Amino acid sequence: MSIFRRLLRSLTWHWKEKIICLLMASGLWFYVDNLKIGTISLNVPVSYRNKPVDLDFAQDPPRFIEVKLRGDKERLNFPTTKLRAEVDLKGATAERKTYAYSIDTRLFPENVEMVDTVTSLHIQLEKSMVRFVVLKATTMGSPKSGFKRGRVLIMPDRAKVQGGTERMQSVREIMLPPIDITGASSNVMRSVPVVEPPGTTLLSPPEVEVTVVIVSDEKESEKTLEIPVTFRNASPGVTPTSQTRTVRVTVHGDSDMIKDIGESDVDAFLDLAGLDLTGDVDMVTFEIPVRVVLRKPGKGSVVSADPDFAVVRFDRKK
Repeated sequence: MSIFRRLLRSLTWHWKEKIICLLMASGLWFYVDNLKIGTISLNVPVSYRNKPVDLDFAQDPPRFIEVKLRGDKERLNFPTTKLRAEVDLKGATAERKTYAYSIDTRLFPENVEMVDTVTSLHIQLEKSMVRFVVLKATTMGSPKSGFKRGRVLIMPDRAKVQGGTERMQSVREIMLPPIDITGASSNVMRSVPVVEPPGTTLLSPPEVEVTVVIVSDEKESEKTLEIPVTFRNASPGVTPTSQTRTVRVTVHGDSDMIKDIGESDVDAFLDLAGLDLTGDVDMVTFEIPVRVVLRKPGKGSVVSADPDFAVVRFDRKK
């Protein structure tokens, strides 16, 4: 028998068993090799750039997206702090709803790739607007025995805030952190932070000055006067009106001063300076704090004004 025939016979002898062994060996090799491949999920922060200045987010946009990576298990353990999903909003419109993002894959190790990951995000933008929002403050605690709390004064008393039109319609006021007046026997003055409402941008200073008036509750007198309210610093081209024509002002001080004080010694006004009245609308309204100033010299203090705020309507002059 020739060598060729003997070789062929040895190869075909129990050929079925040999094929089964080959398949088992191949499967075992693929199984062992696959043990080295893994998949991980990462929460990657999203950054937004080139947002048009006349648009804002209607809802809070996604801050993170889940990214799945596949590759050599040893290579998957790499630093991920520099990974960012960038969304370019250049040319964005209020009608468009989805935007693609990009991730710098050069930060991935060799043979590591993204798998089963969405390629776009749902983002809703809307027309941006700027409003002045009233600031309000509260107190906590009680003054020293024999003293009581008077008015809470905020300077400036409103903040300039920018945000989407729909979101801004629900922003009526910004509450400041409470002022602790525990044990106080004189006016309490604090610089407090202004925290913008979610999804908006604060355009005015991040801090305001708050003064809580503290007056003696003994050996002094009070008088309440009805004071007419006037406008100050109105912008040209608009006519301000308000249903608040007068305010009840309570003045606290020594008896001699209180006895002689009259309406002409107290000034109540609505400061209209700084309000952004630009735009195409014919009418706009603002809630504005009532400011009260004592003209009569002495040690008197304004402890209350009712109402503290007034709604002012601005109509464009025809």
